[in-house]
Amino acid sequence: MATLLIVAGGSGGHIVPGLAIAEEWKKTYPEDKICFVTSGRAVERFFQAELTKYQVIELNVPAFSELRKSPWRFTREFWRSYVAAAKMLGEIKPAAVMGMGAMTSVPVILSASRKKIPIILHEQNKVAGRATRHLARFAKVVCTSFQETAGLTPDSKQVWTGNPVRQPATIDRSSPQLSPATLLVLGGSQGARHLNLAIEELVRLHPEIMQQYKLIHQVGAGFHSVNFRSDDVHNMLDSSRMHSNWEQHEFLQPISAFYSQARVVICRAGAGTLAELALWKLPAIIVPYPQAVQQHQLANAREYVAHQAGLLVEEANTPTETAQKLWEQLQIIKESAIIEQIKLALGQMAKPEAASKICGELAKVIHP
Repeated sequence: MATLLIVAGGSGGHIVPGLAIAEEWKKTYPEDKICFVTSGRAVERFFQAELTKYQVIELNVPAFSELRKSPWRFTREFWRSYVAAAKMLGEIKPAAVMGMGAMTSVPVILSASRKKIPIILHEQNKVAGRATRHLARFAKVVCTSFQETAGLTPDSKQVWTGNPVRQPATIDRSSPQLSPATLLVLGGSQGARHLNLAIEELVRLHPEIMQQYKLIHQVGAGFHSVNFRSDDVHNMLDSSRMHSNWEQHEFLQPISAFYSQARVVICRAGAGTLAELALWKLPAIIVPYPQAVQQHQLANAREYVAHQAGLLVEEANTPTETAQKLWEQLQIIKESAIIEQIKLALGQMAKPEAASKICGELAKVIHP
């Protein structure tokens, strides 16, 4: 029996593919042990049910942003996390370490390299993150979601696998015939304040949307307890008795239940979300997060738009302006011909075998 250590913390974009890999690994090697290293951030509670199937170790690692604010404190805290990671590796003795990116992976990968433990990395985005760029030199292979990934050096061994997502046994898309059609709004596991407010403005400026669609809206952690609707929107919904047509959820689980209902999606451009949309062939208006490091969400979105697999709305200066852009794109995407064109392109971009391919790379070093 071997032990696989998966380092996946910080956001759903790192945890979800890690869980997909773990599930796939267990299909072939059910006797092996799988351990997760996570960051302990609040967003991880959304995945608690899945993570409890495995041993989970929380590692407190300072954020990259702390380096500029307080270099000495960052250095001290990072050294502590490195020592903790080295101790953990000595106790667990993994046959390989699977790094999903983010700062949580850095001390673990550095320590694993020192201990000569085989390392496999996965980069979710079109533009490699800082952790992957710096750690690629220590990896046997870097698995990538996109065929071409910016920021990786030519000497790093790269394998195009796609982005692993958790898949239902069957993909049921029979329910979008419901009236009104469902418009699914996703701001990512941590929410998106500007996008939330833009949806509010969309309803205020174009109340007819509540006749055309039922809104299922993932508002994100910290937003569900705050009613961000303006009095105007609240009164309009009351007068039209349309409250039931706008569902707000802090987080949507299982996401497959909501994908199966949706006709159109408005979402950020996280790599995991886009991979899921491709798998489900769900037409989307993609609104990249403009403050994403190295504009990686914009790069992700442009890749899909270049293949006609979605429509792009770049966030404007105000939620009102963004709302108007969304309304314009909604008029385009409701055309049946456009929807079918996007579905076809999404099907060509989908990588349902991504987790299997990554497990194949892991098997080369764990069960050669």
